[in-house]
Amino acid sequence: LDLFDASRLPRKPYCTDYKGDYLDIRPLKTALLRRYMQFNPPHTIHWLVLDIDAPIALDSAGPSVQMLAILDGKVPTPNFLVATPETGHAHAFYALETPVAKGEYASLKALRYAAAIEAALIYGIGADACYANLIAKNPLHTDWRVLEFRKEPYTLNELHDSLDINGPSKSKQRNIAIDSGLRRNCRLFDRLRYYAYQHVEMYREDASFDAWSRHLEDKVGNFNQAFEAP
Repeated sequence: LDLFDASRLPRKPYCTDYKGDYLDIRPLKTALLRRYMQFNPPHTIHWLVLDIDAPIALDSAGPSVQMLAILDGKVPTPNFLVATPETGHAHAFYALETPVAKGEYASLKALRYAAAIEAALIYGIGADACYANLIAKNPLHTDWRVLEFRKEPYTLNELHDSLDINGPSKSKQRNIAIDSGLRRNCRLFDRLRYYAYQHVEMYREDASFDAWSRHLEDKVGNFNQAFEAP
């Protein structure tokens, strides 16, 4: 992968072999041997990377909705997809011809433009809006299946030409995702546990465990009503 070289990568990326493990900081040469690694330097955006938490399979079962969005031109073709062979879940990499600066000398206009394009890509392909954009599957590692589609980097304008950037922002998509599925369960749990921390001593002194349990069940039922579709 010609674009995945030292000129577009951090000098000392975060890296790890297993998602959820402690992240090491290593020289690039060492990090390139790990299964997951940081893809953007701290102060520049060379890559827009999407996390596709669904199979992208091209086999007897046919392509997924996410893959069809790529094949049918609903979103620009990524430079390459890096997929887990067992599940088909993938990271989609888009290389930028001109990196977008972050930090003290950044252009707010350019950052907002890049953010709108990223949000449109996420929305168009159905990617995970809660993805933190720090580490991704290392496309040079042999554990992954790599599908390369395009060798030339994109300009932001070129990506824009194929996208509607007036759709929901990444933060709005993230809030929708949080209010559904497993993330919604986590949100309910977190709200309940903080409530419990504040009130448990009162129940320890004046009530039984069963009464405490029933109280929390009632409370989480009330919290659940706050969602648009309880």
